[in-house]
Amino acid sequence: MGCGASNDQKPAKTQEEKPRGLTQAQQNEIAVQGLRDALTWAIEQTMVMGKNIETWSTPEYKIQVPCMDKVEKLKAKVADVPLVGGTLSSSLEKACEPFEDQFANAAMTICQDSRTQNTFVSIIQGLSAENAVELCKSGGVSACVDYLKEYAKALLHEQMTAIINNIMDSHPLTNIWKNAVEKYNMAAGKVDIEPIDFNLNEYVLNQCMDKIYAMMMTKEKEIRAAPANAVSWAVQQVFSGVDPANWKQKSAA
Repeated sequence: MGCGASNDQKPAKTQEEKPRGLTQAQQNEIAVQGLRDALTWAIEQTMVMGKNIETWSTPEYKIQVPCMDKVEKLKAKVADVPLVGGTLSSSLEKACEPFEDQFANAAMTICQDSRTQNTFVSIIQGLSAENAVELCKSGGVSACVDYLKEYAKALLHEQMTAIINNIMDSHPLTNIWKNAVEKYNMAAGKVDIEPIDFNLNEYVLNQCMDKIYAMMMTKEKEIRAAPANAVSWAVQQVFSGVDPANWKQKSAA
């Protein structure tokens, strides 16, 4: 045994390597996916809300009928016109009666149209952000929707304009509005008041977009309150309390 290695000799210890955390680029990639997934879920749930006519009668989401202050002033003034004042005032009032229900119906119809959700989802899936980790972790309860509004509002506005114009071409609100404006302008001419010149489609677009964003914010808040219940691995990690360096990539999630 003289030249052989001793049985008591032990192999040298090697220092155990600690698992490396994710790089900044990997963290941001996961956060971007979480951002997209959260916003996609939020718009899907918002469309569910928007397809219910009762949603549009709540104080939070009710669309106010425009120009009604002008109508009330005109009705008061035109009532004093001899012989025809009462008729003009009554006719104008009757023409405006369906507005509240029809604005709600128009908003519901926009949400029922699959093009609305598809447009949002398509734009959301193209979003990216260099500060996605910070945005998702500490940007506030509506940071993702705020980001969507800041960076995609113009594109959403452009694409939704074509959709809403198409819907409004055949929606009853358009003819009801046209009829009321004609009656208003006829009565206004009797008392030297300026006629109404108002872009109905632009108003409907702006109101619906504002309400849709508001609904999406409530859904983002739900995700942040209970990320473990979220629909994707990325959302569950991004909105949890886990250190981003310890997030897991999809293949290992």
